[in-house]
Amino acid sequence: CTSDQELFMDRLQNIPLEWASWLINQISASRVVHIPQVEDLPSEASELKALNQEQGTKSLLMVPMQYEGTVTCFLGLESAKRYITWSEEVIVLLRILGEIFSNALERKRSDEALRLSEEKYRTVLETMEEGYWEVDLKGSLVFFNNALVRLFGYSHAELQKMNYQMFTDQEDIDRITKAFNAIYRTGEGVRLDTYTFVTRDGCKIIIEMSTYPVVDENG
Repeated sequence: CTSDQELFMDRLQNIPLEWASWLINQISASRVVHIPQVEDLPSEASELKALNQEQGTKSLLMVPMQYEGTVTCFLGLESAKRYITWSEEVIVLLRILGEIFSNALERKRSDEALRLSEEKYRTVLETMEEGYWEVDLKGSLVFFNNALVRLFGYSHAELQKMNYQMFTDQEDIDRITKAFNAIYRTGEGVRLDTYTFVTRDGCKIIIEMSTYPVVDENG
């Protein structure tokens, strides 16, 4: 902004909501509010006009910010030293900036919601008594909880380098591999099947296990 223009939003801090009711109605209806002279504000905006005149504002421009068709807030400019009629190019630029800002804000909200969801998910998995593990398409472990560490007796560092076949009993490797391949192929999980695994100290343990696919955004 130049020295005689500033972000309009900063001038609306701590202003009673009823003073801006006309403005809110205009923005909510996705209308651009372009007031080259604040004296021309309509009678419904008398309180807003009085406030701007008190603050020495000459001209106003407010452009709604939308995300997926919903107005989220607005970008605003004001001139405090001279009257300005903003060009259509400036209004279009503000619309473009508004779209960029809205998308960035929504991505940030979505990322934060996803982060909180993942934290909750991980907390549940780490505190449950049942062993939980995830493998990639090659069968290598990509995630497991502390219960699995206790169950198999391997350290966390050791399990990170392992493939499920390395702790599966030889007699069950073919059967569990066929089950995993069927899940990859059909996308349907298997609820409660029994397999024999071998712990770090060589003990065989029989585990009842449910297996489900995890699909990313690429399928």
